[in-house]
Amino acid sequence: MNDDVERYERWEPLASLPESPITDVDCSFEDGELIAVANYTIDSLNMVLQIQFDYVEAFKIYEEFSDPWMSSRAPLPSVKSAEFAAYRWPLQEVIGSVWIKRVAERNGGVEGSEWRHLIISTLDRSLHVMTKCDPKAVKFEEAPL
Repeated sequence: MNDDVERYERWEPLASLPESPITDVDCSFEDGELIAVANYTIDSLNMVLQIQFDYVEAFKIYEEFSDPWMSSRAPLPSVKSAEFAAYRWPLQEVIGSVWIKRVAERNGGVEGSEWRHLIISTLDRSLHVMTKCDPKAVKFEEAPL
């Protein structure tokens, strides 16, 4: 298998997340901890997915259509609902990430196969996270619009 071939898989930090796109995502970063807040608007309800990542080596946000991963030739996981069938699944894990390899080479001292490349994507923004750990905390709840 070619080492430069990336594969995209559905990442599901919680069971029973909506089969719909995320409308927006914001994040804050402090002392190696990243908190991502993603909003779903479903039938006039605002549902918020909050994910807290511990030990983040790198992260980046792409605006609009500048994300090179979204134009990849590799198939991206799609939403399973018929209503949103044209959309990709908003939470993805990149297996065999070239970005992780580049960051590890550039930064030094961060080698190892335990690094994960996770993506939270909306219709016009993508947040990429390089982390060693599963999310520290995840919660999904209704929030005011």
